[in-house]
Amino acid sequence: MTYHNGRPFSTRDRDPQPFITRCAMSYRGGWWYKNCHEANLNGLYNTKTNHQGVIWTEWKGKDFSIPFTEMKFRPASFRP
Repeated sequence: MTYHNGRPFSTRDRDPQPFITRCAMSYRGGWWYKNCHEANLNGLYNTKTNHQGVIWTEWKGKDFSIPFTEMKFRPASFRP
């Protein structure tokens, strides 16, 4: 996720800092895009078209759409 640190969250109808391509529209999902993505956990489910699926490049590459994801958040003040 380091690649996406500090990026504003983009959606296909609100892309605050578009690059050469409108990443949220091109990859069909809301994400913290940065020219465009190394991970895209909000991509289209069950597709392998043009890297539009649920992608995590460092783990499975851009050509593999992950069948299931789950995101969990905890407060910044959390201490294990």
